[in-house]
Amino acid sequence: AEGGAALAQLLGSCHGSLQNLRLEYTGAAPEALRAVAAAGPFLALEAVDLSGNKDLFHKAEGGASLLQLLGSCQERLLNIDLKDTGATPEALRAVAAAKLRAAEGRDRRARARRALTHSAGSGESMPLFV
Repeated sequence: AEGGAALAQLLGSCHGSLQNLRLEYTGAAPEALRAVAAAGPFLALEAVDLSGNKDLFHKAEGGASLLQLLGSCQERLLNIDLKDTGATPEALRAVAAAKLRAAEGRDRRARARRALTHSAGSGESMPLFV
Protein backbone atom coordinates (compact mmCIF):
# COMPACT_ATOMS: atom_id res chain seq x y z
CA ALA A 1 0.00 0.00 0.00
CA GLU A 2 2.86 2.40 0.77
CA GLY A 3 4.41 1.80 -2.65
CA GLY A 4 1.13 2.62 -4.38
CA ALA A 5 0.76 5.84 -2.39
CA ALA A 6 4.34 6.89 -3.19
CA LEU A 7 3.83 6.15 -6.88
CA ALA A 8 0.57 8.10 -6.87
CA GLN A 9 2.31 11.08 -5.30
CA LEU A 10 5.01 10.97 -7.97
CA LEU A 11 2.53 10.58 -10.82
CA GLY A 12 0.37 13.38 -9.50
CA SER A 13 3.05 15.84 -10.54
CA CYS A 14 2.98 14.70 -14.17
CA HIS A 15 -0.63 13.70 -14.76
CA GLY A 16 -0.98 16.10 -17.70
CA SER A 17 2.01 14.78 -19.65
CA LEU A 18 2.39 11.08 -18.77
CA GLN A 19 1.96 8.99 -21.93
CA ASN A 20 3.01 5.48 -20.83
CA LEU A 21 2.43 3.84 -17.48
CA ARG A 22 4.61 0.73 -17.30
CA LEU A 23 4.08 -1.27 -14.14
CA GLU A 24 4.90 -4.70 -15.56
CA TYR A 25 6.24 -7.30 -13.11
CA THR A 26 6.12 -4.89 -10.16
CA GLY A 27 3.76 -6.86 -7.93
CA ALA A 28 1.13 -4.14 -8.37
CA ALA A 29 -1.94 -4.78 -6.24
CA PRO A 30 -5.47 -3.38 -6.52
CA GLU A 31 -4.68 -0.88 -3.77
CA ALA A 32 -1.82 0.56 -5.83
CA LEU A 33 -4.04 0.95 -8.89
CA ARG A 34 -6.65 2.80 -6.82
CA ALA A 35 -3.99 5.16 -5.46
CA VAL A 36 -2.64 5.82 -8.94
CA ALA A 37 -6.16 6.45 -10.29
CA ALA A 38 -6.75 8.99 -7.52
CA ALA A 39 -3.67 10.93 -8.70
CA GLY A 40 -5.29 11.45 -12.14
CA PRO A 41 -6.81 12.30 -14.43
CA PHE A 42 -4.10 11.31 -16.87
CA LEU A 43 -5.12 13.23 -19.96
CA ALA A 44 -2.18 12.24 -22.18
CA LEU A 45 -1.94 8.56 -21.17
CA GLU A 46 -1.90 6.30 -24.22
CA ALA A 47 -0.64 2.97 -22.84
CA VAL A 48 -0.90 1.03 -19.58
CA ASP A 49 1.21 -2.10 -19.09
CA LEU A 50 0.32 -4.21 -16.08
CA SER A 51 1.64 -7.50 -17.47
CA GLY A 52 3.24 -10.00 -15.15
CA ASN A 53 1.40 -8.87 -12.01
CA LYS A 54 0.00 -12.34 -11.46
CA ASP A 55 -2.05 -11.54 -8.35
CA LEU A 56 -3.68 -8.39 -9.64
CA PHE A 57 -7.03 -10.04 -10.39
CA HIS A 58 -7.04 -12.77 -7.76
CA LYS A 59 -9.22 -10.52 -5.62
CA ALA A 60 -12.55 -9.18 -6.86
CA GLU A 61 -11.34 -5.64 -6.21
CA GLY A 62 -8.69 -6.01 -8.93
CA GLY A 63 -11.21 -5.44 -11.70
CA ALA A 64 -12.81 -2.52 -9.88
CA SER A 65 -9.46 -0.84 -9.28
CA LEU A 66 -8.48 -1.28 -12.94
CA LEU A 67 -11.75 0.31 -14.04
CA GLN A 68 -11.10 3.20 -11.64
CA LEU A 69 -7.66 3.67 -13.20
CA LEU A 70 -9.08 3.51 -16.72
CA GLY A 71 -11.72 6.05 -15.77
CA SER A 72 -8.97 8.52 -14.96
CA CYS A 73 -7.27 8.15 -18.35
CA GLN A 74 -9.90 7.34 -20.96
CA GLU A 75 -9.32 10.37 -23.15
CA ARG A 76 -6.44 8.98 -25.26
CA LEU A 77 -5.84 5.45 -23.95
CA LEU A 78 -5.10 3.11 -26.85
CA ASN A 79 -3.33 0.08 -25.33
CA ILE A 80 -3.79 -1.94 -22.16
CA ASP A 81 -1.49 -4.94 -21.56
CA LEU A 82 -2.99 -7.39 -19.05
CA LYS A 83 -0.93 -10.45 -20.02
CA ASP A 84 -0.19 -12.77 -17.08
CA THR A 85 -2.31 -10.80 -14.61
CA GLY A 86 -4.86 -13.47 -13.81
CA ALA A 87 -7.57 -11.41 -15.49
CA THR A 88 -10.83 -13.31 -15.71
CA PRO A 89 -13.16 -13.16 -18.70
CA GLU A 90 -15.48 -10.97 -16.61
CA ALA A 91 -12.68 -8.49 -15.89
CA LEU A 92 -11.71 -8.38 -19.56
CA ARG A 93 -15.33 -7.76 -20.57
CA ALA A 94 -15.50 -4.90 -18.08
CA VAL A 95 -12.31 -3.39 -19.54
CA ALA A 96 -13.69 -3.72 -23.08
CA ALA A 97 -16.95 -2.08 -22.02
CA ALA A 98 -15.03 0.79 -20.38
CA LYS A 99 -12.97 1.34 -23.55
CA LEU A 100 -16.17 1.31 -25.63
CA ARG A 101 -17.77 3.91 -23.35
CA ALA A 102 -14.65 6.05 -23.65
CA ALA A 103 -14.72 5.82 -27.45
CA GLU A 104 -18.41 6.72 -27.51
CA GLY A 105 -17.68 9.69 -25.23
CA ARG A 106 -14.94 10.92 -27.58
CA ASP A 107 -17.32 10.58 -30.54
CA ARG A 108 -20.03 12.55 -28.70
CA ARG A 109 -17.58 15.31 -27.79
CA ALA A 110 -16.32 15.54 -31.38
CA ARG A 111 -19.90 15.78 -32.71
CA ALA A 112 -20.69 18.45 -30.11
CA ARG A 113 -17.61 20.47 -31.11
CA ARG A 114 -18.65 20.29 -34.77
CA ALA A 115 -22.18 21.35 -33.87
CA LEU A 116 -20.91 24.30 -31.85
CA THR A 117 -19.11 25.94 -34.73
CA HIS A 118 -20.52 28.82 -36.69
CA SER A 119 -19.53 30.54 -39.85
CA ALA A 120 -17.36 33.61 -39.37
CA GLY A 121 -17.62 36.61 -41.71
CA SER A 122 -14.61 35.45 -43.74
CA GLY A 123 -16.19 32.10 -44.55
CA GLU A 124 -14.04 30.25 -42.02
CA SER A 125 -15.46 27.94 -39.40
CA MET A 126 -14.69 29.13 -35.91
CA PRO A 127 -15.23 26.95 -32.82
CA LEU A 128 -17.34 28.46 -30.09
CA PHE A 129 -16.00 26.08 -27.45
CA VAL A 130 -12.93 23.90 -27.34
